[in-house]
Amino acid sequence: MNLKINRNERIALIGANGCGKTTFLKMIMGEEKPDNGEIKVNLSVKPAYLSQIIVFDDINATVLDTLCYAAGVSVEKARSILTGYHFTATDVIKKVGIISGGEKSRLKLCMMMQGKINFLLLDEPTNHLDIASREWIESVLKDFEGTILFVSHDRYFLNKFADQVLSMDNGVVTRYDCGFDEYLAIIHQAPLQVQDNIRKKSTSKLKTQIHNKKSVPLEKSIHEAEVELKRIESSINLDLYQADYIKLSLLYEEKSRLEDKINSLYNKWIENE
Repeated sequence: MNLKINRNERIALIGANGCGKTTFLKMIMGEEKPDNGEIKVNLSVKPAYLSQIIVFDDINATVLDTLCYAAGVSVEKARSILTGYHFTATDVIKKVGIISGGEKSRLKLCMMMQGKINFLLLDEPTNHLDIASREWIESVLKDFEGTILFVSHDRYFLNKFADQVLSMDNGVVTRYDCGFDEYLAIIHQAPLQVQDNIRKKSTSKLKTQIHNKKSVPLEKSIHEAEVELKRIESSINLDLYQADYIKLSLLYEEKSRLEDKINSLYNKWIENE
């Protein structure tokens, strides 16, 4: 790769599991060393990394004590700060080893933000969060005035925050100066143009064959998958207004599965022609 990350960009880093996304984030933070080449971070950049698995140095320390130690502030100041991160008087005396995943994310972000950071690196930030914690993290990121580089498989989150996409595939990183939906349109553009031509021919052929009561498994499968895809897309449009993120995530996964299935069916259809 050869790329530059500029101030205030919001970049999604995507790719298959195990392709090196987390390693790349760690290299930027200096936690891993590149095999060759170099990574330069401007002296004015103050990065912070929120990993998939959040751990604290002392799991027996309370939320309050953890922030006091990390930020070097008084108990009164720490209580005030934690209130802004939705920690109640009861929450702050919990031990960090037993708090929920959402609370760990909130506390870690709270600790990070006390350092006046301007570059956030996030690794699957919405994984395993309840709706309330997810909404809170989204509100924090929306208000964050700085650069964000994040790894995610969550299509709703990707569409909401990414204005650029870095795609890692087979050892190559490609940059797309657009949001996630636009990125999907670009990479599927050529196949979709072919599909449109095939679809017109296939639909006409399918109607004739169905009318004649012939068995056409492949064309029928394409038709059924496309009908189901339209249903899923309609459900997504309805649920976007209800902000049911868990349901939306499942719908997006099903949409992706159906799109892959349709692509595969059309490829088979072409081979059989």
